Amino acid sequence: AGPVRFFQVDKGFGEDEYITAVVYWQPPFLEEQNGPITIFYVEMTEINNPSNFK
Repeated sequence: AGPVRFFQVDKGFGEDEYITAVVYWQPPFLEEQNGPITIFYVEMTEINNPSNFK
């Protein structure tokens, strides 16, 4: 697996409704400023459930 990044995204259901996208980038890892990046797996998980981040 390549580098993992976490993104907090508003669900759109209310100001306090957020999800975190756990994104695994496809190698070779390309920085955004250098061109397109390819996402091959995205897992959505509730950020207010700490057990997801053990």
